[in-house]
Amino acid sequence: MKHEGYAGICACCFEPVRQGEEYRFPGSSATFHARCVELYPNSYSVKKERHKAELRAIASVK
Repeated sequence: MKHEGYAGICACCFEPVRQGEEYRFPGSSATFHARCVELYPNSYSVKKERHKAELRAIASVK
């Protein structure tokens, strides 16, 4: 069920993310609060998505 005005659930803090406050790593479908990515750069989900984005970038260069 999708709610109007929300982009999804933050993969870091598991709270709803309003549209305009979201952050997605390139090529990822995981939604984060922009502030969660800044405040918790070493959280498991942020590091995992950052690593996957880096691998996608390397693969696209080859």
